Amino acid sequence: MSDYAIDVGDILGEFRLLVAVSGILFGFLLNVAVFKGGEEASVQVFLTILALSFAAISVLIFLLPPVYHHSRSFPITQEEKRKLYFRSHQFALYGMLTLILTIYFSLVLAFYSLASWQSFILAAVILGVPASLFRLRRRL
Repeated sequence: MSDYAIDVGDILGEFRLLVAVSGILFGFLLNVAVFKGGEEASVQVFLTILALSFAAISVLIFLLPPVYHHSRSFPITQEEKRKLYFRSHQFALYGMLTLILTIYFSLVLAFYSLASWQSFILAAVILGVPASLFRLRRRL
C-alpha cells in the first residue's frame, strides 16, 4: 500500500457518519424503551434489550478509531497511519455487523405487534434483499 493512499481524515470522517447513524438509532430505541416500558410482551422487551445492546456496542466500536487516533503521539508517523488504517477496517467490520444486528432486531420489534413470529422472517427478507443485490452487483 502506498503512502498517499492513507488519509487519516478520510478514515475518521467515515466513522463520524457511522457514529451518527448508530447514535440516532440508539436514541430512538432508548426512547421506545423508556416510553413504552411495561406495555409490551416479554418477547418485545427482550427484542428491545437486544436491539439496544447491539446499538450501544455499535456506537462504541465506531468510536474506537478516533479514540485510538487521539491516544497516539503526534505528529503521526507513516507506521502509525498504517496501523490506524488496518485497525479501522477491523473496527468497521465488527461495527457493521453489530449495526446490521441492531437493524434486524429493530425491524423484528417494529413488525412484532403486526406479524408475531413471522416478523423474524419478514425482517430477514427485508435485510436479505439489499444483501443479495450487493452480492449480485458484479454480475449486473
